[in-house]
Amino acid sequence: MTRCLTTVTSLALMFSASTLLAEEKGTMSLVDQKVAAMTPPADSKGFAMKSAMSGMCEVKLAQLAQQKAQSPKVKELAAMLEKDHTQANTELMALAKTKNIMLPTSIPSDKQATLDAFGKLEGSAFDNAYLLHNIKGHLASVMMFRTEAAQGHRPRMQSLGCQDGSRASAAHGSHCNGRTESADSR
Repeated sequence: MTRCLTTVTSLALMFSASTLLAEEKGTMSLVDQKVAAMTPPADSKGFAMKSAMSGMCEVKLAQLAQQKAQSPKVKELAAMLEKDHTQANTELMALAKTKNIMLPTSIPSDKQATLDAFGKLEGSAFDNAYLLHNIKGHLASVMMFRTEAAQGHRPRMQSLGCQDGSRASAAHGSHCNGRTESADSR
């Protein structure tokens, strides 16, 4: 339990440091950054953009987890997430192309900072941080996808939101939550 709390505290400090660096650059206040991160996009284009950026990061992070994770169950989760996010990214790119939405092709600096932080973790600290990141990310993504499914302005984006939100809710949540016990009980 202490090991898990230490990991969570360390990860929180790393993420706080990266957001403080962005704040020093004059982009947004820390509170505004948190509000923006918690607010679902206002329209389908914003939904597509945010989904694409998150999806690219999740694929890279899952690849990293398959290399660095100590627990075989965390590696199994990472393989499933890489496969699912790659498929979702492909579907999103195809749909965005039909709607003339230009999606980002590179990972934004805030998400790159997350990848860099994970790159510095080892062993069970990596496993616990990865699981925590996925639980938190899963909940935020499900909220965003459900909002798009309910309020989206483009029917095909709404159906993607509904389909991917349901898929993520059913598969990823149960896997992430089931792995938290197994990663810490080694």
